[in-house]
Amino acid sequence: MKAKSIFLILLLITLSLSVTKVYAAVTLVYFTAKTVDLKVILEWETASEIDMLYFVLLRSDQENGNYSQIGDFIYTQGSSVSGLIYQYVDSDVTLNKTYYYKLEAVDENYQSQFYGPLSITVRI
Repeated sequence: MKAKSIFLILLLITLSLSVTKVYAAVTLVYFTAKTVDLKVILEWETASEIDMLYFVLLRSDQENGNYSQIGDFIYTQGSSVSGLIYQYVDSDVTLNKTYYYKLEAVDENYQSQFYGPLSITVRI
């Protein structure tokens, strides 16, 4: 009985040491897409940004397909106490085609969080 108790205590210690606390570097309020004049306007708002570096927008023509980066990095401008509204216009789109977008948030440790995918069909 004693050996079993010691084993369980060691197991609990090992498990507790291997748990890594993960915090959200960015608190996202929303991530939306709309079409205007044959363009897709992507917009997102953050409530806070802790140790953030930049955002990356990714696009695919299939929900579970390969996503490619569109545009340059969008460097963060919010802070740990206030966020910001960001916008990106994707004008390299085709009428009546459906696109899927993901937003990648990258922190100072180059850890990523992904949001989406959003889907939108380009309309006039």
